[in-house]
Amino acid sequence: SCKNPQERRFDDDQRFEAARALAFAGHYQDALTILAAADAPEDPRILNYTGFALRKSGETQAAMTYYRRAFAADPDYNLARSYMGQALIDQGKPEAAKAQLAEIRARGGRDTWAYASLKHALQGKSGY
Repeated sequence: SCKNPQERRFDDDQRFEAARALAFAGHYQDALTILAAADAPEDPRILNYTGFALRKSGETQAAMTYYRRAFAADPDYNLARSYMGQALIDQGKPEAAKAQLAEIRARGGRDTWAYASLKHALQGKSGY
């Protein structure tokens, strides 16, 4: 059964995991509702997945703001850079996406899922 995400018995880790699962399942509005209830709304994970859900629901400009806030909070949070790069590809800005890929690599993320996912998206393969 559905639970109220604002209930205090849920911590941000649980909210994050639930929102992430919902977003990957295509339930973007539900994910956004859960993320909005976070106790630490400036947590890079919360910001990044808010951006992800917004981007996937067609609100790319709003998503970009959340991605920037995520890596402003943690410059080494490369998943936000990867998702931002994928949004840039969707906007027809592959050079800007390549800059995010280079930034991920420069921050030690070459052997990460974030790097591989953006690299595949730049090659025209499926991304997130």
